[in-house]
Amino acid sequence: MDFKRCLFAPFNFILSQPVFLVPAIIPIVVNFVILFFGGASLIAAFTAGGSITVGLVIMSLLAVLIAFVAEFVAHAMLVHMAYTYETTGRVNLEESLQVSWANLGKIFLAAGIVSVAAAVGLFFFVIPGLIVLLFSIFTVQEIVINSKEPVEAIKGSVEIVKTHFGNVLGYFILLLIIMMVITGILNLIPIVGPLAATLITTPYSAISITLVYLELTAPVEAEPVKAEVIAHE
Repeated sequence: MDFKRCLFAPFNFILSQPVFLVPAIIPIVVNFVILFFGGASLIAAFTAGGSITVGLVIMSLLAVLIAFVAEFVAHAMLVHMAYTYETTGRVNLEESLQVSWANLGKIFLAAGIVSVAAAVGLFFFVIPGLIVLLFSIFTVQEIVINSKEPVEAIKGSVEIVKTHFGNVLGYFILLLIIMMVITGILNLIPIVGPLAATLITTPYSAISITLVYLELTAPVEAEPVKAEVIAHE
């Protein structure tokens, strides 16, 4: 596996096609709107001498759901954009949004299954939770690129990781290190630093993982068989 290309080509993708930053903006804007209106609603309720009501609880749960949807849409868009750019050299934001939205239900269900399994593992033993995250790393790619159902997508991701475990583990560790370095440096910038870190690491990780997926699932070309020349006397 070409570790260097999978880890550093995403930066070239983003620099040559800044449109890759657009999906990452979606969750940021949605979360900002939720925090603004949610905070305003809480302030209004307490100012009026009220308390936390069932309506506010429902609104809070709905806000969390909307935030998750924004994250899933952005991630799926980036996967599709990386796939089309890598295979065709073009990026179509509208097309990627349509593909993302069409697969939202599958992604939501798959993410739910993986999240529950990972949460249980992280809560009780930590390492099993990390293993779940590692083996499910290509789930969204399986759904968006190969149109698989949620359970089949998870199984497909597990099979890919099992087949290339050493490479995927090494890549996963390097990916985390690079993302932590980027986040750590940008977080030193007041106010805008965390936003900039999210804006960069979100497309970076999605593109990088998609490149690895495409490389590991590419059909193996058989070496040409040299025909033996038999000399006839």
